[in-house]
Amino acid sequence: MAAAAAAMPLSVYKFVTQFGVGGTEMQVLGLAEQFDPRLFPLAFGCMRRQGAIEREYGDRGWSISEYPINRFASFSAAWQVLRLAHDLRLRRPQVVHSYNFYANVFSVPAARMAGVPCVVASIRDMGVYLSPMQIRVQRWVCGLADRIVVNANAIRGWLIEDGYAAEKIHVIRNGARIPLFSPDLARSSVRAELDIPATAKVVMMVSRINPQKGVEHLLEAVPEILARVPDAWFVIVGDVVLESSAQEAAYTSFLSSRVRELGVGERVLFTGLRRDIPYLLAAADLSVLPSLSEGLPNSVIEAMAAGLPVVATKVGGIPELIQQGRSGLLVPPGNRAALVESVTTVLSNPFLSKRIGEAARLRIQSGFSFEKMFQETIALYRTVLAEKEQNRARRTGEGA
Repeated sequence: MAAAAAAMPLSVYKFVTQFGVGGTEMQVLGLAEQFDPRLFPLAFGCMRRQGAIEREYGDRGWSISEYPINRFASFSAAWQVLRLAHDLRLRRPQVVHSYNFYANVFSVPAARMAGVPCVVASIRDMGVYLSPMQIRVQRWVCGLADRIVVNANAIRGWLIEDGYAAEKIHVIRNGARIPLFSPDLARSSVRAELDIPATAKVVMMVSRINPQKGVEHLLEAVPEILARVPDAWFVIVGDVVLESSAQEAAYTSFLSSRVRELGVGERVLFTGLRRDIPYLLAAADLSVLPSLSEGLPNSVIEAMAAGLPVVATKVGGIPELIQQGRSGLLVPPGNRAALVESVTTVLSNPFLSKRIGEAARLRIQSGFSFEKMFQETIALYRTVLAEKEQNRARRTGEGA
């Protein structure tokens, strides 16, 4: 009976803000790729049909509906919410699952108005980018959802402290495309492309670039690291992402100026946005993420899956990924001395680097696959639907 129930079709509608190359968007794509369309017909809604990976969603044949708004406090936004509710009534999905603040606030009320049986919201960070008002709004909206999925225990704890119902919050950790990360990728060709010496020690940071990611702290540490590891190079991969293009331009200029002031311009490379992260990781000896706040960062998972040692800050869900001294090294956020010490320790000790990298790869292989993420997600949907059916049957029996 249980096996038959597990194989029963389930229609799912996912709602995202847009399709940029961010941690959430890549996780949603990786999860969606696990859905067998014969058993789990899948469709998407979004607020902006734009972003670097939008075409990848369309190429897979998934239906994508756009509900554009310029700001929430407007008649047009209210109209778009009502439009989504109308479309959901016609489409009749069994599950609506939304991701992060704007998607949650937009689609959860619409799904409730449409009578969708299972409504799931996702919160994938510690709210550092939200205003106090936005935090209150999200708390109210998520109160309308049947479940709230988070990707780290740290986020679950933060939400409970903020007044969320503990029984509603379910932890499903990120997945990784483990087969893509091959140790046989041509290390020499990557370094040739980046014009880095074959024998250099390469420290790589992969992230959206903004002040919360701590890139300035890495830059400040570079002169001290070079004093101890003279053949070190630093590759920073990712776009500057802030609220406006003017802020992005100003922050980009600031980082460039700081690199010049520190006198390390010849050893620090900014690649901008790249989609070939496995290829780039092949060039690295060490991955670093000096963030001030995180959820469960993809960049750490990807580096560990590639067999790289990782030095990262002890914030958010990172300690749930890295076992200190075994599968990586943790440092306090904003602590330059600790960052310098950990980076130089790994770069100067090939045996330690290899041991940590191998342990990191095994940790990701054993617990952070998209298949595992998919199975846990489907199980959650079915649990909610079963609860709803039991409640309906109970009400029907009481009314008989």
